[in-house]
Amino acid sequence: MINRAVIMGRLTAQPEVKKTQSGKSVCNITVACQRNKEEVDFIPVVFWNQPAEYLSAYANKGDTIGVEGRISVRKYTDANGNNRTVTEIVADNVQLGGGKRGEFNTEDLPY
Repeated sequence: MINRAVIMGRLTAQPEVKKTQSGKSVCNITVACQRNKEEVDFIPVVFWNQPAEYLSAYANKGDTIGVEGRISVRKYTDANGNNRTVTEIVADNVQLGGGKRGEFNTEDLPY
């Protein structure tokens, strides 16, 4: 079986690291990927541990980002008792590009 996703787009917000109760670092971002001239997909991506820390330190809102990972679908019940489904990419590789002005300074994050 194969479960791989590769996307390239722009960060929709400034990456922010949070800590889980067990002390793991997590960074949730959304990547805007232009499908064609009129349509854009907003794809949720999650980074864990050291990659989350690096992303938070080096990436900025509007930067171009390439992400490779696996698609994860999880279900949970929210605080109001509603069933929810979350589909996201769990990243294992990332490549950062330039900012909004078009410069392209590729940085392979060292993890």
